[in-house]
Amino acid sequence: MSPLEAGNHAKESRKEANSLSGSDETKPRMLSPKEIKAKYGRATDTASAASAAAQARDKLVERQEKLEKLTEHSEELESRSADFASLAHQLSKKMENRKWWKIL
Repeated sequence: MSPLEAGNHAKESRKEANSLSGSDETKPRMLSPKEIKAKYGRATDTASAASAAAQARDKLVERQEKLEKLTEHSEELESRSADFASLAHQLSKKMENRKWWKIL
């Protein structure tokens, strides 16, 4: 039996086992609108809308603070990298005319 035939045989045997056991696990269950709203929906009263707006505002402030920290950090890294590049350039100029046996 080829690997392709073996794979098809395995699929067929799984289908038979599911149909014999009477399991409905493979079929999706229809949810009523009430169940969907209970699981995923939010209340529509003004208090919950106000709290949702407050949460969104708080998250926005947190994101802004994180962005400011990242900006400061990136500016510091940029400054340090410029200092390093300058130091490396000075060192290369200093060592340019030296012979390798004098360095070691």
